[in-house]
Amino acid sequence: MRRLIAAILMASMALMAQAPAKKRATRTKAAGQARTGGPAIETLQFEGAKRLGEAELSRLSGIKRGDAPTKEVFEAAKDRLLATGCVETVSWRYAPTAAGTGYAAVIAITEADQFIPWAIDRLPLTEGEFAAAASKEMPCFGKEIPTYERYLNRATALVQKMLDAKGVKEEATAKVGLVDGKTIAVVFQPKTPPPNIYDVQFTGNKAIPGPDLRKPLAQAAIGLPYSESLFRQLLDNQTKPIYETIGRLTVKFPVINVVPSPVPEVKGVLVIVEVDEGPVYTMEDVKVEGAPMEESEIEKLGQFERGKTVNYTNLGLGMERILGELGNRGYIKAGYKALRQLNEEKKTTTMTIQVNPGPQFVMGRLTLVGLDVITEPAIRKLWIMEAGKPYRKEYPEFFLNQVRARGVLDFLGETKAEEKVDEAARRVDVTLTFKGGVQKLDSRQPEGRQPGQ
Repeated sequence: MRRLIAAILMASMALMAQAPAKKRATRTKAAGQARTGGPAIETLQFEGAKRLGEAELSRLSGIKRGDAPTKEVFEAAKDRLLATGCVETVSWRYAPTAAGTGYAAVIAITEADQFIPWAIDRLPLTEGEFAAAASKEMPCFGKEIPTYERYLNRATALVQKMLDAKGVKEEATAKVGLVDGKTIAVVFQPKTPPPNIYDVQFTGNKAIPGPDLRKPLAQAAIGLPYSESLFRQLLDNQTKPIYETIGRLTVKFPVINVVPSPVPEVKGVLVIVEVDEGPVYTMEDVKVEGAPMEESEIEKLGQFERGKTVNYTNLGLGMERILGELGNRGYIKAGYKALRQLNEEKKTTTMTIQVNPGPQFVMGRLTLVGLDVITEPAIRKLWIMEAGKPYRKEYPEFFLNQVRARGVLDFLGETKAEEKVDEAARRVDVTLTFKGGVQKLDSRQPEGRQPGQ
């Protein structure tokens, strides 16, 4: 009897233990149905993304497998994606899966259509520091970023947070502008306007005296609002070429310090440039490719100095002579691109100059303006550049100078040569304009009179 009672008690206890488990399973199933409202999103796909990966889009949108395919769920995901500033448009669609166990959802996006570079200016924050932080906190961040206001606001807030962490009391802003005179970029900078440049100064220079470096840079920089990106452009245009004439091809300006003007009555800042002059390089070789000329002609015009200290000025002058000759052979739009290859160990460089001659143009119609019916045929006869032959770019001015120098026309005043280039026909029409000058008094004495009478 006792054994029977014990067995009954053990069975009752087992049933009691199973009851909560069944209740919990029922509650879990009911909760899943409540969350999905029935079959849920079983597969999720993103279309149209180029910069953003699917995993990142899923995280940014907040939508995931198992969610209910309702308008509210998709619209919330759409709002979150648009708020990033990386996405311009969002649309969505869904349909039952082939197995009928759930739904296949597709979210189609159009990413922001304009991404441009970014830069830091006049802030105690390096671009490396900002990039490291932004790559973790900002979606679609890279060397280029979108220009939507909502994205720039988030990026500016991050810059501000980093400045605050450094104890810098400066309010930052983001503006779209030019960073090197030609590149449009988003520039993170202080809200306060930049100070004007009072003067410039160099430190660390030995090969070139400070006054020789200061003069051309000061003429270009003094009085301009200070911007590091703009100032570095001036260094590239005004200072670096000076060093390139003495073979210092790797000159750098690692540090630029800006301090208030030392003259109390003068407002502005003194810009102090630290110079790393680098070693002297020798020209090992110069190769000119693509020019429709004999190699001997190229060498004669170029006058390239191999085995000597590199001088970019002389190299440029040589290429100008080559382009001038090409212009006189009808290649009036010729240009070139110079590529240098440095040998750090030997301290030498090889220059490869790729010439793009462009199409060859011919002489078209000659029009003379300002001459009478007697003079015009005579002047036209002197013109030797024939229609249909390669156009000589320097010839019109040369012709006018010769007419003046030889005194072909009496009382010749202003002259002008104008070109009209027909790109489609690859022809150049020339108009020469002649104007009469002031007739000088005859200094000869009348016959039978003596000077002073």
